[in-house]
Amino acid sequence: MPGIAVRPASTEEVAAIVKVANRTGYPIVVKGGGNGGGSVTPGEPGRNIMIDMGRLDKIVVDIDNLKVSAGGGACLSTIDDALRPYGYYTSTVIGPYFSATAAGLASRI
Repeated sequence: MPGIAVRPASTEEVAAIVKVANRTGYPIVVKGGGNGGGSVTPGEPGRNIMIDMGRLDKIVVDIDNLKVSAGGGACLSTIDDALRPYGYYTSTVIGPYFSATAAGLASRI
């Protein structure tokens, strides 16, 4: 259970949240799609700042440089949909594929 949940809409807002967490000593927990198939989310119950990445779902495909930029709230299936017209796809086994997000995947690394 988080102490506070925030839903940033930009990287600038994420940076401001991290600054507050650093200043106050509150732990940060990242929430992606909310599937939690791995383990218990780290942090301190009732004291965490949970950053819900759901609003950060923008995907930019730069096919000339073979680069994809995906916000933390982008679903893996949506990233696949953006790549498919170019003949590419993501290579991941995490699921559920239609609700697992880039942030959720990165938070388990």
